[in-house]
Amino acid sequence: IIVGIVSSTGADKTTDYTWEQEIDVTADGRWHEQSVTFNLPEIIKANPGKSFNECAIFFYLVPELDADQKTVRCQVNFDDISLYRMK
Repeated sequence: IIVGIVSSTGADKTTDYTWEQEIDVTADGRWHEQSVTFNLPEIIKANPGKSFNECAIFFYLVPELDADQKTVRCQVNFDDISLYRMK
């Protein structure tokens, strides 16, 4: 799973995201809890000129592929997602 944030300015086809993080999830059929922190002050500092007044947070699922590079399976259940401001 890849999670990230897209700024409200400066995001085009060559820079379609501003920050992302990959999360490896073990494929064992069991529940795995993950936590991702978007350090917005750090992300803003690293991306001068971009605005985050209206931005998008995304979850991108990386599919499991077979030998012919065809999607075999791609499923993730999200539960109890929370956004909060850390001080």
